[in-house]
Amino acid sequence: MVSPQMLSVERVKDGTVVTLQVRGQLDLNSVLTFRDVVFSTMGEQPEQLTIDLSELRSLDNSGVSALVTVARVANLVRTDLRLVPTVRFRSLLIETGLERLFTLVDEAPVSLAA
Repeated sequence: MVSPQMLSVERVKDGTVVTLQVRGQLDLNSVLTFRDVVFSTMGEQPEQLTIDLSELRSLDNSGVSALVTVARVANLVRTDLRLVPTVRFRSLLIETGLERLFTLVDEAPVSLAA
């Protein structure tokens, strides 16, 4: 079980568009919970799934690996996956070439404030 202080994932749905707002730490202790939420959401076959990491405090190698896995599964099940990365994570994605796995966007189409 992951403590809510370590990771929280809030789900916002507007029709067939789903946004997952991820907060806290995406690391070895929380990747399984994160993947469960994402894969469960993909199982609902949304037209578009946005993972909003803009409020993520930290991300380690296992978190990056989980995101790569999520991107590959989304491609297999034909889910339109979009990612709202932090500025620092966007730079990492570009430097490593991993940005080609994601559609990077500056903000989520559906937010908790909406």
